[in-house]
Amino acid sequence: MYDHKIKGMVEALVADGVIDEEVRQSATESIEKYWENTVGLIWTVDDVMSFAEDKGIKITKEQAIEVIESVGNNEDASEGISWDTIEWHLDDVLDLNK
Repeated sequence: MYDHKIKGMVEALVADGVIDEEVRQSATESIEKYWENTVGLIWTVDDVMSFAEDKGIKITKEQAIEVIESVGNNEDASEGISWDTIEWHLDDVLDLNK
């Protein structure tokens, strides 16, 4: 897991009041240990919005969330998730596949 993703997870826990500053470091270390021998790819709404912008497509945050949810609900572990996957689901959400 990328360090910036773990940092984001811990920052979210602090911001939501789940943990306080006193346990930030131990929480970070626990999450790092959890991900130490694990692979997990994370796709975000920002990824979808940037991809759409690069393609010259204007979408709302709500549409990007819909794309992420569609990708997650239809994931095929044998194929994985790629930019092509994101594009297909984006097209589907925007009804461009018809």
